[in-house]
Amino acid sequence: MNNVHKIALLIFVCVLTISQVIAAETNARKKQGSKNPTPPIQQESELKKGKKIVDGELSFQDRDLETGIYQEVYGIDNDGAFTSFVGHLNASFKNTTDVMTFEFIYGWYTDLGKIEFSAARTNMIFDRVTDYYNEEPDAKDTLMSFGVGYGFRTKMVQHLFNSESIFDTTVVSVTYNAMDETSMAKTLTGFGLKTDFGIHSRVNQHMHYGVKLSYHLADLKKPATDKNETGSSGTTMITYTTLAFDVTFYF
Repeated sequence: MNNVHKIALLIFVCVLTISQVIAAETNARKKQGSKNPTPPIQQESELKKGKKIVDGELSFQDRDLETGIYQEVYGIDNDGAFTSFVGHLNASFKNTTDVMTFEFIYGWYTDLGKIEFSAARTNMIFDRVTDYYNEEPDAKDTLMSFGVGYGFRTKMVQHLFNSESIFDTTVVSVTYNAMDETSMAKTLTGFGLKTDFGIHSRVNQHMHYGVKLSYHLADLKKPATDKNETGSSGTTMITYTTLAFDVTFYF
């Protein structure tokens, strides 16, 4: 295992440990809150069926199908773990299929924001996102990316849309990337960054859907092929922007 892989593994383990601690503390606070219920809610307004605003936060109250009794009100500020399935296309409408990505995200909401772990597979025409020489200009290559990100959500977008179910998210991730460059039969690897801005609609307690604008950057290097070649030779920076549709499930 080379130094780059060791550093990537160390970062992943450290962030995973920190996120587990934060998640445990958040769950403990929720349990403590359930033992010491807050006073009766004063500000409450009805929206569509099953949705309401409670103390300024979007909340849900489902009815038990068997008894017909309304269940306890659930506010989205109580969200914990979630998984997201995201499909990306090139943001350039003339060449939307030059970059196609499927991304899986697993994360937690905490009192300080949210932490995400992501894994993505991208099929792209390499020449369209970098100036790196490729012997097969229109060949499609595969990029695998693994990321750790931190982000938050706000209600600022509600000033543009007349809906209490709409919210926005911003996430910044550090990524480790590996690309199989087909024409030269080599693998380019390196770290990068990814930023996401999303607008989403909360459907119910367990699901939302929405769109994202994502900016991707990665500094990739090919391995040295002989004694006189340094590790920095064959370095290329790839940058591209994607539009994405995401579906997220809370549990």
